[in-house]
Amino acid sequence: MVETPIGKAPAARFEISIDGVPRSHRDQQDMAIQAAAQLMLKYPNSAVAVRTCNAARLPRLITRTPRGC
Repeated sequence: MVETPIGKAPAARFEISIDGVPRSHRDQQDMAIQAAAQLMLKYPNSAVAVRTCNAARLPRLITRTPRGC
């Protein structure tokens, strides 16, 4: 059995971060946005963002910051 190192998947194009810390990677935009929506429900007081991994500037696709901060 061959073990692969933990990290970004080779085909991952989108990074999901919580409070600026990368938590997950997805290869399809709609799947990344759905995963981010689930994380927003799970962590309502945290900033959740989806970014592209290919670009040098990493523009945000979807972002939500907690209220009252």
